[in-house]
Amino acid sequence: MNENHTYQQSMCSHSAASFESNTATRRQRDDNETKTTANDTVRLVPQLRFPEFQDAGEWQLVTLKDIGRTYNGLTGKSGEDFGIGEPYVSYKQVFNGTNISIEECPLVAIKNGEKQTKLKKGDILVTISSETAQEIGMVNVITEDLKKSVYLNSFCFIFRSQNNCFIPSFAKYLFNTPAYRRQITSIAQGITRYNLSKDNFLKLKLFIPGLQEQQKIASCLLSIDDEISETKQKLEQLKAHKKALLQKLFPQRGKTVPELRFPEFKDAGEWEEDTLGGECGVCELRNGYTPSKYNNAYWTNGTIPWFRMEDIRKHGRILSDSIQHITPEAVKGELFEAGSIIMSTTATIGEYALLLADSLANQRFTNIVIRKSRKKEVDSYFLFYYCNYISEWCKRNTNTGGLLSVDMDGLKRYKIYIPKDIKEQKKIVDVLRSIDKSVNEIEQKIETLKLHKQFFLQKLFFPKNQQQ
Repeated sequence: MNENHTYQQSMCSHSAASFESNTATRRQRDDNETKTTANDTVRLVPQLRFPEFQDAGEWQLVTLKDIGRTYNGLTGKSGEDFGIGEPYVSYKQVFNGTNISIEECPLVAIKNGEKQTKLKKGDILVTISSETAQEIGMVNVITEDLKKSVYLNSFCFIFRSQNNCFIPSFAKYLFNTPAYRRQITSIAQGITRYNLSKDNFLKLKLFIPGLQEQQKIASCLLSIDDEISETKQKLEQLKAHKKALLQKLFPQRGKTVPELRFPEFKDAGEWEEDTLGGECGVCELRNGYTPSKYNNAYWTNGTIPWFRMEDIRKHGRILSDSIQHITPEAVKGELFEAGSIIMSTTATIGEYALLLADSLANQRFTNIVIRKSRKKEVDSYFLFYYCNYISEWCKRNTNTGGLLSVDMDGLKRYKIYIPKDIKEQKKIVDVLRSIDKSVNEIEQKIETLKLHKQFFLQKLFFPKNQQQ
């Protein structure tokens, strides 16, 4: 791999573009390097290694029980002990794996002389219980010197290595590698809830290099995490900017013109008041439905998108295709036409999406479609952005008994304000769609960086020639 030193260094830069463009080359090289016979011996060196460590020898295969011991989280505490006293790291803080802020930790009362383990730098914190095997044994690491006494939630335990085997920042990545996760899921015990015993945890085997190489690997991955964090901050700022614009580009309650108006429409007069639905409203409202699951003819080889809440959660608010499809035989009446809106009006309230294809949705959704007689007056994307307000109204106007649902009569009477000139609508849409495009690009960048990081978690830790 010496001829690839420059490549490896570039791969540890902040460039996600480099990561994508070299994927094919990287896969071919990895295939060439990992072809072995049944008699080959596994070399304990990672698939990618920094140039200065090429001749540093093999990594050490260690069993956790040989290099450290476990300590319990809080024990013997009752409900009245929480809310005052000293900070403790919560289960959620361990599970999420993000940097632990002691200032944001909950509090627990520690009585004089009580034997509870105090956390210290380098402690590896492990969750011991979860509803799925895939979420058991999640890890966080104390990477900073603690200035005060800090404790740990009782549903977690501490692994503390002896003789400073780990640099804390390296340990945080090591215990989140695919190799570690595979071992953890294999030893998770349970049926409806999964648990991890400390004895089984101590039987785990991991590969570790010397401290200098640990530091180099940690620095590489920290640089990617820093870029992910910075990119997420940009995303939040852009979303906040969009939210502020939505407040200013549409009339607020009691107003007939928006606070912010484009110069060419300053003298275009007030926006026209109308109702969302009803006999003379802007839109027609229809209920979604679920075709019988017992009739295979409705679902087998279906081609018509059929939307559920999962589609919005997975693909966002502009939908061109669905996770599940139905056949024409399942359709009663007309499809929800492309350019219309679906909004959840039962159970989860106020989630909405613009449909880019003729389709249907389940009964949790109401379809909102511009009347044919009004299509030249109202832009479909303008209505989509107006749904930001309609959604909030729906959340505030629900029934008080039975299944949570929206006041549908009130929704039909909902007052909507529309610019007389459709060009003004399109101008507003252009601005907001431009922001949405930037949001999507940043979100894609974050996903690419996450893949970039996953690549390194695999290649910088996993030995050559070992079956993955």
